[in-house]
Amino acid sequence: MPRALDSVLGQSYPHIESIVIDGGSSDNTKEILQAYASRLGYWVSEPDRGIADAFNKGVLAAKGDLIGILNADDWLEPDAVAAVVETWRRYPDEVVHGDLRYWISATRSLVAPRRKRVSMSRLPYHPATFVPASIYACHGLFDEAYRYAMDTEFLLRLLRGGVGFRHVPHVLANMSSGGVSTRNVVEPYRERREIYRLAGMSPALNFLLYAFFAGRMYLRIGVEKLLVRS
Repeated sequence: MPRALDSVLGQSYPHIESIVIDGGSSDNTKEILQAYASRLGYWVSEPDRGIADAFNKGVLAAKGDLIGILNADDWLEPDAVAAVVETWRRYPDEVVHGDLRYWISATRSLVAPRRKRVSMSRLPYHPATFVPASIYACHGLFDEAYRYAMDTEFLLRLLRGGVGFRHVPHVLANMSSGGVSTRNVVEPYRERREIYRLAGMSPALNFLLYAFFAGRMYLRIGVEKLLVRS
């Protein structure tokens, strides 16, 4: 978590409200938050109903016009918010998103394939996505029925609702290996498959997409284990 906090607090863009929602962690998270308390706009550590509930608490607590959500193990590039705000000022009614760097280990990383053209099967990377507060007000919050793929459902809902997406051609965020979707490989993709089914994706394309992403995840985990051994 300190790396995520430092990446937000160290942004070159100065006007940022930092909000932390912790689900009552039993480790030293609360002590870390107390140490950062004077630099945070708001923080809370209490039991919640899952990731979607935590996301929603953060969105509802935010007072700003543009909202980005960052998981505890991820972090932003130093100029990420400045780049996003520059684009958002020109397109204030659109979602702004950029590229994502995925860290396989402490020293090995790769930039995920770009999502310049957003589609049902090519949604933006959530850690590198910033959503205007007005869009949340119009289209709703994250669906708590989903434990893992609530970001997929939310972004797909915006896409189908006619919301525009504007791409920033830079790496905005970093995602580290070992998150909840990595530890539990199958369930996130089952949820995504159901989300795409409800959205009207053809059964054949849905199956192919599910097989592709699930297979890629298993391959990635295998490569990570191989790299760790080496």
